[in-house]
Order: sequence, then structure tokens, then C-alpha cells
Amino acid sequence: MRKELTKFLVTALISLMIPALVAGCGRVDSEKIQEEFASLLLEAPSGKSVKTVEEFLLRNMTYLNEEQAGEMLTEFENYASAFDEDYFDYAEIIETYGEYISPALREIYECRELEQETPMAVDAVPLISWEELADRALAVESVIREYPDDVTAKADALWLYGGYINGMLMGMNGPPVFDYASRRFNPEAMRVYDEFVAANSGSTAAWVVSEYRKYLEGVDGELFYENSDDNEVKAGFSEFCAWLVSEAQSRVYEKRENGS
Repeated sequence: MRKELTKFLVTALISLMIPALVAGCGRVDSEKIQEEFASLLLEAPSGKSVKTVEEFLLRNMTYLNEEQAGEMLTEFENYASAFDEDYFDYAEIIETYGEYISPALREIYECRELEQETPMAVDAVPLISWEELADRALAVESVIREYPDDVTAKADALWLYGGYINGMLMGMNGPPVFDYASRRFNPEAMRVYDEFVAANSGSTAAWVVSEYRKYLEGVDGELFYENSDDNEVKAGFSEFCAWLVSEAQSRVYEKRENGS
């Protein structure tokens, strides 16, 4: 009887200690993992070092919380891209690491996967329509709306959002946002943007388009690319678009933080 009681008490004590030990080790391990990871990134990116960092992530992701995993994965994204801008395959990243990162970062990586598979433009020539360009901007904004406090997704979200907004404003070479022959703003883009504003009036992207329309009205919807005397107007247009992009990137987060 005494042996059975002793065995029971020892078993009970161990069952109580194990969760505490595991939890304690998890905290210590995650700190050590982050420190070791940071030390790996000190080496200049190369094929070998990128592979080493990637293998390290694969071994250790399961010991991290979502924020830690997201921070390390985005740091790896920057590190790998410094070696080869095409190294980071977003479809593979989502499949491999998706369960460890936050929903916000996973959704932004899905947006980046789409952009990687079908870029909005290659060599300044668009591969998607004006409608899809506006829809992609809104998709990124929707992720920001849903997860305004997620810091791991913010850098990628702002990069994508700024790129899409800039494409909407500046256009590409074929077709340009202002026609080379008529010098008029692209009528198809105008139709799409007007419909976009009507359907998404509460979005930051719609605010951008509305401000943009005011500018167009001020120049009578024309921009003279071929007129050498019109450089000041073209410079003003570029500066205005750059301001709108920057303002949109600020407003899209401020709007959520203010709860409006």
C-alpha cells in the first residue's frame, strides 16, 4: 500500500512539473532561438548562408509564437531577397510556414503570391486590367482593416499597397494613364475608377482616387508628355502622385486606429 501511494504521489508530482518545465523551457528556448537567428543574419547573404538560415527556421518555427515566427520570417524574407530577389517563393512559404504565422501575415503573403504569379506589370507594361489593379489595392487594404495592429504584416502590406496605388495614379507605358496621342486621361481607367469610388466610398483607396480626380479637373484631364515646355507640369504631376501614395499609406492605418 505504501509503495502504491508513493508511486501515485511521484506520478502526480511529475505530471504537475512537466507542464511548468515545458513552459519555462519554451520561453528560454524562444529567446535563444531569436538570438541565434539574429547572429546568422550578420553574415552577408549568399546561397549557402540563405540555405542555412532557412534550415534554421524549419527546425525552430514550432517553438515560437505567431509574432516571433512572423518577425523571423519577414527578416528572412528581406535577407533572402538581398541575395536573390526571386528566392522567396510565396506559395511555398505559405505552405511551409503558414500554420506558424498570424492570419494577417498569411493573407498578405497570399496577396504577394498573386503578385508574384501575375505581376501588375513587367518592364512597365501592365499584365492586369485597371479593374484588377484597383481590386488588388482594395484587397490589401481589407487585410489592414481587419488586422490593423499586426506589426508582422505591416511592412509587406505597405509595400504592396503603395505599389498598387502608384500604379493606379501613374499608370504604365502601355497603356499609359495619359494617352500619348490625345493627351487625355485614359477613359477606360476613368470609368473603372469612378465605379470603384461609387462601390467603395469608405476606403482609403477611394479617397485617393477622389483627390486624384480633383487634380485631373485642374489640368482639364490632359497632360502634355511631348511638350518640352511642360516639364514643370509633369514634375508637379509626379510630385502630387508621390504625395498621394505616401498619404494613402499613412491614412490606411490611421483610419483604423481612429476607429473611423
